[in-house]
Amino acid sequence: MTKLALVRIVQRVQSTPKLSLLCLFISLGGYWTAKAFILPITIDEATTVIEAQQLEWSDWVSEANFHPLNSALVHIVISWIGLIEGIIRLPNLVSGFAYIYLAWRISELCFTGSLKFAGVLLLTCNPFINDFFTLARGYGIGLALLMALIYWLLKSRESVNFLSSVSISLLGGLVVMANYSFLTIVGGVYVTFGLRCLRFRAWNQLILTFFGCLFWLAPVTYVCLELDGLDLLYYGGRGSFADSTVRSLITSSCYHASYSGPLSLILWGGVILGWGAIAFRSVWCIARGGAERNGECIYVVFISAVLFVIALAIYRGTFYPVERTAVGFYPCLIIAAL
Repeated sequence: MTKLALVRIVQRVQSTPKLSLLCLFISLGGYWTAKAFILPITIDEATTVIEAQQLEWSDWVSEANFHPLNSALVHIVISWIGLIEGIIRLPNLVSGFAYIYLAWRISELCFTGSLKFAGVLLLTCNPFINDFFTLARGYGIGLALLMALIYWLLKSRESVNFLSSVSISLLGGLVVMANYSFLTIVGGVYVTFGLRCLRFRAWNQLILTFFGCLFWLAPVTYVCLELDGLDLLYYGGRGSFADSTVRSLITSSCYHASYSGPLSLILWGGVILGWGAIAFRSVWCIARGGAERNGECIYVVFISAVLFVIALAIYRGTFYPVERTAVGFYPCLIIAAL
């Protein structure tokens, strides 16, 4: 097959949205399914399965290893089908297909032309991200729910209504129940949606979201702070957000390939400052009623979540999220970068 033929195939896929989505479903779905049923169970998965069957439901929020929503779904799957290695990964496997679909929907809202296809590929074809959809842990479920949360936030740019408010309130709680490390990202989404409600003077939706936030996040936040006080949350970054979180996402995405330390810090430090400047403009536009471009609110989500992380590091001594606990920042970084 010639190079020209390959180029024409890629162009054909790009120009046919349904075909592009189908190709992603088949290729990634087949890879995830094979990996989920072939690879042996990890230590963390074994611990999750064993303890999820032994502990009471009320005790699940007291153990950081559980990822409560994942543990509940694993418990249900085992009860219905049985204890089979591949089957216990089914909730995350299904979440992977939802993640692909939501990546496409978000790209349709944010990007145009070739950037749309590039956005889908960057959001889905990351080996580090793909690993979580083949494990019986809460990260894959959390990523899919986070993408749904971001989708509804982006969609509310058109109009802030009752459905968007309820969806964001409900999904925010489910994201954190899937994995506690997504708490700061969800907080950033709530801040951004609150600013949007103020912009549109949607007082009823603002009040509804506020009470929804209290209903879901207040108890979960309390649990997270208690777990953090007992050093049960895995946060390992001791430097800064750029050095710990951003760098760990880059190296994990490349399976820990090494790069020049000073060069990497200068590059990504500049990128973070650039995002911060655009985030300031985004907050100003949303609060003052200026024109908001597609995907611009993601900067507000990102900078709000970073401020939450820094506040926890300053006032509670919490280490910065790294590697798997930083995975929630990945969709925000990709959408913001494009």
